[in-house]
Parts: sequence; structure tokens; C-alpha cells
Amino acid sequence: MQALVKWRLNTLDSISEADGKGYGRLAIWSSDLDNEPSSLPNRMHKTLACLTLAPIAIWLMCAGIVTYLNEIHGCEISSMGPSPCFVLGVDIGSTASELEFLAGWGLILFFLPFSLLFGAIWLVYLIRALVVYLAARSRKKT
Repeated sequence: MQALVKWRLNTLDSISEADGKGYGRLAIWSSDLDNEPSSLPNRMHKTLACLTLAPIAIWLMCAGIVTYLNEIHGCEISSMGPSPCFVLGVDIGSTASELEFLAGWGLILFFLPFSLLFGAIWLVYLIRALVVYLAARSRKKT
């Protein structure tokens, strides 16, 4: 069945062979069916980049919304609890209070630890890819 593709890790010899065929040098995963490099390393880099940067983007979004509600709509947002905050006739005081908690403490308690964790995993993955690339390059020269 061609729909089922098993992924396997190539050895350095098969990486050198794939390199000679015009495939990318960092192609370390391949399909058992056609032995062409897959896009798994690229997807892994994109996934780890999103997991590293998304928490910081969420924190910036929360801080921006709280600032917007405070400056433009004149809502009194504090960590003491929800206060009335009307936007387009709807009271969003409790939501604004939760966003204020995330904007104030979320970076230290939630978002920064996750960003550092996934950033460290991404760094290890990049170092591993660099080592595989350099090993394949040195084997090709000899």
C-alpha cells in the first residue's frame, strides 16, 4: 500500500548517496517507497519555531488588548478583580481582568518557560542537523 509510508532514519552513507542525486544535504529522513527526502526536517523546524515564538506572541497580544481597553475605552483594569468595562454595550470586565493577569504574570509563569523549553529543544535539533550535515560533507570529500 503506497498510502502507508514508513519513516526511517538514514545512515550517513545513504545521506551521501542522496546528496549525490541532487537532494538536499540535510535530508535525513526518507520514505521507504521511493527513497526521496521528505519535508519532515522542514516541518520539524517550523513546528519548533511556532512552539517557541507563539507563547511570546500570545503574551504580546494580551498586553496589547489590555492597553487598548485601558487607553481607548477607559476601562479600569486591575488585579484586584473585575470591574465594569463596556465595549459595544457588552460588559467584558471579567475577561479584561483575566487578560490583565496573563499580561502581568503570564510571561513569567507560563509563556517564558514554554518558550525557553521549546527553544532549547529547537537548538538541540539544529545542532544535530549541523553535525549530520558536516559529517556528510566530510565523507563526500574523501
